[in-house]
Parts: sequence; C-alpha cells; structure tokens
Amino acid sequence: MKQWEVMRAYEEGAEIEVFYGYSNSWVAIDEPDWNWDKRTYRVKKEPKVIETWTGISGDIWECLRGSSRSKDFNNNPRYRLIGTREVSKDV
Repeated sequence: MKQWEVMRAYEEGAEIEVFYGYSNSWVAIDEPDWNWDKRTYRVKKEPKVIETWTGISGDIWECLRGSSRSKDFNNNPRYRLIGTREVSKDV
C-alpha cells in the first residue's frame, strides 16, 4: 500500500499502526505524525476468522470466513456453524 493510500485510509477512519524496529512489532497509533523518513505506517490488518462447521453426519470442517466453502455451508441447512476463532494474518 502506498503512503497516500495509508493516509487516505486514516482520513476515512481506518486504524493505523506504526512499526517499531527495536521491538520488531506493529503498534496502534491514534494520531500519526506521518514521518515517513523515520517510520513505517500501515493500515491495521483485520484478523482472519476460521469457522468450524458440522454436518448431519457429525463430520467437522474448518474454513476461512467468506470463502466459497463457508458460503456453501451457510446456504445449506444440512450444516451448522458450531464455532469461530480469530487468527493473526501475520502468523
């Protein structure tokens, strides 16, 4: 994502993170100073959501929320969502 895209996303309400090299981590920042020469900024990444489904046979499936498989399960009364969990995109 280009610098102007990050700044526009901030103006539109997106959460921004700054990279701290000494801790090798991204940290949320409320009011970025946009010092691109010394800092790296990004739009905060949303975590992925893994859904766990069961079917009438008792089998268990996991899939990514929003995937075609998730949509198929959601539109089929033979399957039931039994749980969700978030996983980091950086992992």
